[in-house]
Amino acid sequence: MALHAWILRAVLLVILLLGDHVQFSHRLGNALLDNGTHASAAALQWLLMTHHSPALREHANIFTFVLAACMGSFIDLDHFLAAHSLSLKDAVSLPSRPPFHATLALLAVLAVVFALTRLHPPLRTWGWLPLMAAAALLSHHLRDGYRRGLWLWPLPYSLPLTYPAYLVLEMLLAPALALLSGPRALAAPARMPMLPVRSV
Repeated sequence: MALHAWILRAVLLVILLLGDHVQFSHRLGNALLDNGTHASAAALQWLLMTHHSPALREHANIFTFVLAACMGSFIDLDHFLAAHSLSLKDAVSLPSRPPFHATLALLAVLAVVFALTRLHPPLRTWGWLPLMAAAALLSHHLRDGYRRGLWLWPLPYSLPLTYPAYLVLEMLLAPALALLSGPRALAAPARMPMLPVRSV
């Protein structure tokens, strides 16, 4: 299991390096490569989390891997929403960051959702979902962060992120999030035993 995790980390690192440094002559080619890198990294982060956590392993299937990839990819739709246009040129030429790239606000929302899955017993079996979303979306934010910094809205500044720091954080993201997936957070609520009723 440990060997598999290291192999997955190596694959993730190669995908990130290729996605960060390969360039095409056309804007569309670069956009597709960038988005594909985000999607692949998100799916691999989720796969790594299932390797690190027995509680998450039972949710490891093709559906959740595709869902993680979609989360890592579709977040960039906010570029088009902010541009009020379907033009790729407009979407990549925004004067400010689009809303789904606000890292601090995203963390706050995911923390609240995860807390609800822990505090409300009927939701405990869904505790894996905000963790998967955190892996997919934070992987995307970290990759964008080395170029433009992590956007800490509503605070009025961004946190600069060097390229080595971004790669290290990408490698640590899955095991760090997996620590939150204890059995108490993700297990179905236990039923109270029925006491025998004696007839009078």
